[in-house]
Amino acid sequence: MFNEGVDIPQIDTVLFLRPTDSLTIFLQQMGRGLRLHEGKDCLTILDFVGNSNPEYDFEHKFRAMIGKHILL
Repeated sequence: MFNEGVDIPQIDTVLFLRPTDSLTIFLQQMGRGLRLHEGKDCLTILDFVGNSNPEYDFEHKFRAMIGKHILL
């Protein structure tokens, strides 16, 4: 729903409801919830796309987040 131009640091939950092939967009969408804010202890990400699409590339997305190669 909010893909561009949104700055709400209080966000503590991100829902992925549609797939994206763009790693940049994926990281930007996740980053919307990673902003620090007083009183915010964690970020919850609910990915409703990955489980429904068996070809979804988790390794590529996770590797981009942690900067390492992982085996799933």
